[in-house]
Amino acid sequence: MTMTRKRTLFRRILLLVLAGVGSFALLTVCGIYFYLYRFGYGLRELPKTLAVFCHLSDGFTVEERQYGDRAYTVYIGRNDSEHYTDLMEEKGYEETDRRGAVGVYSIPAEGSDTSFSIAETLEWCFWFRLYEIDNGYRIEDFE
Repeated sequence: MTMTRKRTLFRRILLLVLAGVGSFALLTVCGIYFYLYRFGYGLRELPKTLAVFCHLSDGFTVEERQYGDRAYTVYIGRNDSEHYTDLMEEKGYEETDRRGAVGVYSIPAEGSDTSFSIAETLEWCFWFRLYEIDNGYRIEDFE
């Protein structure tokens, strides 16, 4: 095999690998955008959601909701909810109760006035999940 044939073969293999990686990246971005659109969000949230999927961010707040007298913030976070249990423990919060998909956290020394809950919503996909935090907390408060 001559040197030019080896270079040509190497270039073809390199192009195939790059095409495969590019296709994977494009499909991932399209899949994330599809679910963002389905859940009522758009292109504005896409870069931050990609950061969450790549584990570069813990999440970001997308809206605030009011249920009666309680204020909730909705955030896009990682699909693995155990990450947030570990994050709360790192920040000094203790899980005081678990009701299915809702974890209640508080700082042990300060009592019930610091308690809040993180609830997994039914809106989720392979790449991310929507969560709700009550009592006016935001996910950015824990970074």
